[in-house]
Amino acid sequence: MKATGIAARGWAWTGYDHGTKKLFNYIGDAQNTYPVWGVTPILGLDVYEHAYYADFYTNRGGYIDEFLNFVDWKAVEALLPKA
Repeated sequence: MKATGIAARGWAWTGYDHGTKKLFNYIGDAQNTYPVWGVTPILGLDVYEHAYYADFYTNRGGYIDEFLNFVDWKAVEALLPKA
């Protein structure tokens, strides 16, 4: 997720791919679209500058680390059977 978030210009997503039955990270660079068909989003990370600039300036990696520290991973895991 961190590498995807650093590479993205808008959103980084973790999604469940129904074809492969695996989790993948995806880049979504538009605010109004999810980037792939056949995938259920499980976790989204806003990496537009407005999301982190005031607190992290240009340190997008630090913002992503902090985001991942605050994720309720049990809640994320609970989404998997519903995907």
